[in-house]
Amino acid sequence: MKHFVFVLLSFLFIQQMNAQCPNGGSLSGTELVVNGNFSSGNTGFSSQYTYCNSSLCLYPESYYAVGTNPTFFHDAFHGVDHTTGTGNLMIINGSGIANTDIWCETISVQPYANYVFSYWLSSMVTSNPAQLQIEMNGISVGSIATAPNVTYLWQQHSVLWNAGSNTSVEVCLVNENTALGGNDFGLDDISFQQCVCTSALVDAGPDHSICPGDSAQLSASGGAFFAWKQSPYLSDTAVSNPFANPASTTKFYVTVFDTSGCSGIDSTTVFVNPPPQIVVSADTAICIGSAAWLFASGGISYSWSPASTLNDSLISNPIAQPDSFTTYFVTVADTNGCKGKDSIHVSILALPQPIISADTIICKFTQAILSASGGVSYLWDDGAMGDTDVVSPLINSNYSVVVTDSNGCSNSALTNVSIAPDFLTMSGDTEICIGDNTILSGNGASTYLWNNGATTSSITVSPTTFTTYTLIGFDGTCFDTASLNVTVDPLPNVDAGPDVSIALGSSTTLIASGGVSAQWSPGISLSCMDCISTMASPMDTTVYYVIVTDVNGCSAEDSVTVSTIPPDDVFIPNAFTPNGDGLNDLLMPILSGHTTTESFAVFNRWGQEVFFTSSSGTGWDGKFQSQPEAMDVFVYYFTGLDTETGEKIVKKGNVFLIR
Repeated sequence: MKHFVFVLLSFLFIQQMNAQCPNGGSLSGTELVVNGNFSSGNTGFSSQYTYCNSSLCLYPESYYAVGTNPTFFHDAFHGVDHTTGTGNLMIINGSGIANTDIWCETISVQPYANYVFSYWLSSMVTSNPAQLQIEMNGISVGSIATAPNVTYLWQQHSVLWNAGSNTSVEVCLVNENTALGGNDFGLDDISFQQCVCTSALVDAGPDHSICPGDSAQLSASGGAFFAWKQSPYLSDTAVSNPFANPASTTKFYVTVFDTSGCSGIDSTTVFVNPPPQIVVSADTAICIGSAAWLFASGGISYSWSPASTLNDSLISNPIAQPDSFTTYFVTVADTNGCKGKDSIHVSILALPQPIISADTIICKFTQAILSASGGVSYLWDDGAMGDTDVVSPLINSNYSVVVTDSNGCSNSALTNVSIAPDFLTMSGDTEICIGDNTILSGNGASTYLWNNGATTSSITVSPTTFTTYTLIGFDGTCFDTASLNVTVDPLPNVDAGPDVSIALGSSTTLIASGGVSAQWSPGISLSCMDCISTMASPMDTTVYYVIVTDVNGCSAEDSVTVSTIPPDDVFIPNAFTPNGDGLNDLLMPILSGHTTTESFAVFNRWGQEVFFTSSSGTGWDGKFQSQPEAMDVFVYYFTGLDTETGEKIVKKGNVFLIR
């Protein structure tokens, strides 16, 4: 345990500068140490000591704190911040183990540049002052610095250091004093700055990029004399602008001296770009007349030769179509402008010479066996594979085969298979009305076979629907076929119109439908017997028949009844069909002579009145309260008046509503 009591009446600050930049140089002013004045607290550095941050926490050796009042951390410690007197400092209770790192920081440096490292040291107690050593990358630099033997006194210690080939340095302060009594001290304002020449602006020139085998001319400036670090890749190490031809990316260092002897160091890098990594397609062999697709990769521009047999000599994947063995060379340039070269051999293979069967003639519906030779595989145009193909053409046909040899080269051959000419013909009506028959005949053969089994040259048929009749004929050598379609037309849908009732002595128009011509009978009291529309004036009830013929020549018959009503009478039908077709849709009295309507009523089977009118020419449409009545039997009751005689007329009866 350490206990020290000091009473000082004043603070003493002594600055000692033990190292400085070489002649003509000065510090850059750029501080490379992070948090060298400890204003940010315990950060920016490392230590093998144990950090604490509470009252009286520094009693154990090998502990340190960062703060403004050393006495807060150890009641025997006395001192103040070096920078302002009120800021932070690093307060250390020295370790009993030699060479224990107190403070370390790793800093990036420029190779071969000079640097000055400095720090301020103060004792927290007067006994056994600390003895600090500076280490650069684990190597002691400069002499051991002993802390003052009084408190409140700060002393600066420094060392000049050249980076050599290093690009970074770990700077450490270690204590060589291992005494456990005393040996308590403070650190502040630790600094590490590069030396720069004030009389020369050293510049090694810009970096360069070259392709393998090329060189770059360097261009240093900023002084009168130049000394490049020895390198087998430099043409001259004592000029400002030597040529550099490194085999790989290399950094070149130059020391530049002015006339006053001040020097500076700078570097430039010559980047050696890798050559294009060219990949080309393999050597190949093609059949004569074919093309080969060449391919190269690894760059951004391509130049092929010879170009005369290429579709495009400036792309990565041209199509080559040489007629003899050819070596194609490709020059590839990458994004850095570096070039490389490779080649592809294209050999030419002869085509096979196929042999195919001679042209031939066959009967219809028979086969021909075709054969080919001259290769190792065969593909016929009908999809067959092999050196033979069985074909059954129905018309004269050409057949081709592609013959491929062992090299994969192909050639084709063609033959023709003709069909013996047709000799069989058919005759007969091809359109009949249903119920009629027709005679079909075959001609040109010696024997016949119909699809209904008949073997005669002619057959009589009476189909009821569209029918196809086929015939096979044999002329002694070949068979032939023929066919004939018989269309069966339906009979017309003939309608002579609805039955009508007329007053005796009057007439009505009869109209037939369903065809293009008509024949009426009997001809009594008709205005025209062969007209679609005719006027009928029977003297008594007559049934008229009409035969209607359509555009196909087919005929059918229908009839219509014209009933005559005596004068001054009423006729009421016993049925009607209110289906909206315009025929027999209304139930109403048919009046003749001087008869008029007084009332006409219709009742359902329960006696409920479903229709009433007192007007002549008005009838019932089969609805009650706007709703259609179901199919049923209804009762009508009619009262009328003969206006000439004054006689009252009453009729009643049943009527059938048909849906």
